[in-house]
Amino acid sequence: MANPCPKADEVRERVRCFNDVFFKEEIAQAGATQAGWKALRLGDAVGVKAFVWQTRVWGRVQYGSQDSAGKLAARLLKLRERLEQLVKETRTGRVRGEVFDLWKEVYDLKAEGGRREASWAAKVLHWLLPEVACVVDLNVAVALDLEKAWTDSRYEDVYKQVLEQVYQCADGLEGDSWLGDVEPRTELRAFDQYLWMVGEAALNRR
Repeated sequence: MANPCPKADEVRERVRCFNDVFFKEEIAQAGATQAGWKALRLGDAVGVKAFVWQTRVWGRVQYGSQDSAGKLAARLLKLRERLEQLVKETRTGRVRGEVFDLWKEVYDLKAEGGRREASWAAKVLHWLLPEVACVVDLNVAVALDLEKAWTDSRYEDVYKQVLEQVYQCADGLEGDSWLGDVEPRTELRAFDQYLWMVGEAALNRR
């Protein structure tokens, strides 16, 4: 995504196109996120795993396994107090650092180490914390000209750069024309949809 950041009208148009295609899935994911938070607060490992698995399906994470879903769910349960603290936070430098650290712990580079898990962890955090956590996957990397770093497995570098770019653009997004009936309800969620559409269009042109 070239600087300057896209105008609200451009974001709105991409969001409209996204929701024309994925409206039903957005409703399902909103329900899954509510159930995921309820399970986290209750310490319900089965419920958290179900949320993680739903995120894999909706987030189009290929070849995710039930074993990986269980590991991700276990890490989320260990981090639930820190996740709760970020629910009402705004996008500050401290919060960005905390989100990055949480992503590394949910992802667990040493245990997993793959592109699939890096993307999956980012999407799980995003749907739990849509105000402060970004999605990172191939589409986002392509949209932000970070594809080479992503395919070269420099996941931490990419996640840091995505946080910086998206925070900057989301903070400058004017008005509320991008708001959806179900989603997006936050600026970061709007940019998730915007970047997915930009990246998908670029990939389809190849």
